[in-house]
Amino acid sequence: MINISRNSVRISFFLFLAATVFPQAAYAQIFDLDSATRIVSSQFCVSITAADANQDGRPDVAITCNLRSDGLLNVDDTGAWTSTIIWRGHREPRNQVALSDIDLDGDKDLLYARGDRNGSSGWYINEGGGFQTHVPGFGANAQGIAVGDLNGDSFPDAVLARRTDSRVYINDSTGNFVLHQSIPIGTDELGAALADIDNDGDLDLSLANRVLKNNGAGEFIDSAQNLNVGGTFRTWGRTFIDVDGDGDADLVIGEKDLGAFVLLNDGSGGFSWTGQRFTTSYSVDLGDVDGDGHVDLLTSDPIDVYLGDGTGWFGPSVQRISVGSSGHHEVELSDINLDGKVDLLSTTSPAGYPTAYLNTSDWCDYGPESQPVDFIRTSGKPHFQVLEWESCGGPGKLLLTSMNVASARVFLNGEELLGPSDFRGHPLTEEIEIDLPEGANSMAVKLMGRPGEQLIFEFEEE
Repeated sequence: MINISRNSVRISFFLFLAATVFPQAAYAQIFDLDSATRIVSSQFCVSITAADANQDGRPDVAITCNLRSDGLLNVDDTGAWTSTIIWRGHREPRNQVALSDIDLDGDKDLLYARGDRNGSSGWYINEGGGFQTHVPGFGANAQGIAVGDLNGDSFPDAVLARRTDSRVYINDSTGNFVLHQSIPIGTDELGAALADIDNDGDLDLSLANRVLKNNGAGEFIDSAQNLNVGGTFRTWGRTFIDVDGDGDADLVIGEKDLGAFVLLNDGSGGFSWTGQRFTTSYSVDLGDVDGDGHVDLLTSDPIDVYLGDGTGWFGPSVQRISVGSSGHHEVELSDINLDGKVDLLSTTSPAGYPTAYLNTSDWCDYGPESQPVDFIRTSGKPHFQVLEWESCGGPGKLLLTSMNVASARVFLNGEELLGPSDFRGHPLTEEIEIDLPEGANSMAVKLMGRPGEQLIFEFEEE
């Protein structure tokens, strides 16, 4: 039984209910500590990243372990690690690792930064089930790596953050890289991040406390911004992501001594600090961990989970994961068991093991994608459309906007909410209180008037 009450307002002009409504989150904890699974038995592991490397539809995990065997492991459909190690590296000190299809053959290749002076950073070519071709072509003494198409030719290029100078390498379209630019530095630059910060169609660069803009050909020019909000950013924890919903790439940086910081983009590539400082962090990652539609923040050393409100502001930590004297080095969010929730992967240094934690927070969607749903009649025949979705259930509201609908019928789970007498061709807004059952729900709409009529629905959970 659906409990329904209505409050209708007929107006002489069209009113659009523009606010986007997101599902509420309910949880006891985000990441289940009892689900902690050791990914590999190696210690002293540094970097971790996840992507589908072998095209089986499930994320795979690449790990670099200092002076230990690196590996890229397949994940089965339950989220467990299989015994298959798709790639195993050598016993040499590697730092950050990345997965990208550098030869555009449809599968992910592996790139890495090596931090000592005795060996070279480089890449492995994925040859369809095995990483046989190893090219140590980036030079030595690199700490961080960022990959993306820098010159607009569709082939991924690479930036190596180094202690002496940072270097830009352009992909020659065969899966090999050519040194394109050397960027002098005044301090150690251990991390790099790429994004189009000024919306001009090319990827720009963050290094240490600097922001450099791309001239379109893969050459970077310093924007003369100093992002110093308390010291020099030396660790590789940095990423570009839109945290305030305004459509541009904001910058989040984690620093092992200073803390983590959020800097908002003004739309032209200028950044300003929000004033929030989070726990010290070798790395950061962001994603929607609680299902409310907003970006959340994870820091490392120890791991703290901060929930975002969609404006670029983050609340206090709702969960802390600590491993005693061993600090978490890098955090990565990926849905490893394909349940629709991002899980947590982390490396731990100097002791401890790379670990996966499942996201067991109890959240679900209230209405269909929690977005406005348009029903538009485009022909002379009556238009009939049905929506079906799984709901977490409970009380809420159905917000309806009608644009000049002459006649229509609206059903929710088989019960009629609105009939022809409710529509007279006038703009209309309605707020209908509902109580949805948990599980399967459906809404059917039949437009019987003129072509071009439109009904817009939004679901709002109480």
